[in-house]
Formats: sequence, structure tokens, C-alpha cells
Amino acid sequence: MEDRIGAVAFAAQARVAYAEVVRTCDGRRAHTLAAAALATARRLGLTAVAAAAAELCRDELTGRELQVADLAAEGLANREIAARLHISERTVETHVRNAIGKLGVTNRTQLAARLRAGNQYWH
Repeated sequence: MEDRIGAVAFAAQARVAYAEVVRTCDGRRAHTLAAAALATARRLGLTAVAAAAAELCRDELTGRELQVADLAAEGLANREIAARLHISERTVETHVRNAIGKLGVTNRTQLAARLRAGNQYWH
């Protein structure tokens, strides 16, 4: 109904709520709903809704994404990370962007804070 009347922000909130309800019985549907809500919330700047949606649709970081995210959290520039891991700067950018998206943060500073806040990804 929210979509039909143009209440896009409320539709995103409703999708998050519905995803929370169905996640135990239909994980794929919950992920789809949360991903749609996340895209809308990011577009509209709804940080609380985006964080809740990101938590529901978060994928696990790959080993390389975790490596790159750890180095980015230490304050290394993309060029330094690329040299240390023997990969291209473009690949580093991709891994950082993926880690930021998967953890539901918006920048490298928030990425570092999330990794250091006792998150499961911090070693």
C-alpha cells in the first residue's frame, strides 16, 4: 500500500519489518526484502532503516575483503594496501566498496569503527 500512495520511506520500513518476521522461515525472501529496503533507505538517506536492512541482508565478508578492510581500518591508502597484498588499486577499491556495503556503513571511518567495535570480523 505504501508503494501505491508514494510513501517510499514507509515502504522501506515495512519491508524491513516484514523481513524480520519471515527470516526464520524464508531466509531468501527476507534477504530480498531487506536488500530492496536497503537500496531505498540509502537513496533517501534513512540511516536507521539502512542499518537495520543491512543487518538483515548482510553477507559474510570473504577472506580477501576482510584482509583489505583490516588494512583500510588501520589507515592505509588504497595504493599501500595494493602494494602490500600484490593486487591492483582497482581491486582494493572493489573490496573496500564490497566490505562497506556488506557491513552497512557508508565510509572507511565507519568501517574501521565497525571492525573495532567487537564485531565478529575484527581479529
